[in-house]
Amino acid sequence: MGSRKKEIALQVNISTQELWEEMLSSKGLT
Repeated sequence: MGSRKKEIALQVNISTQELWEEMLSSKGLT
């Protein structure tokens, strides 16, 4: 169960990071 939660947390973290990069690049901050 513990490793499963870690997997989900990683997936959420990665998708959030991608969203941030999209937002930043669309605003021209990168």
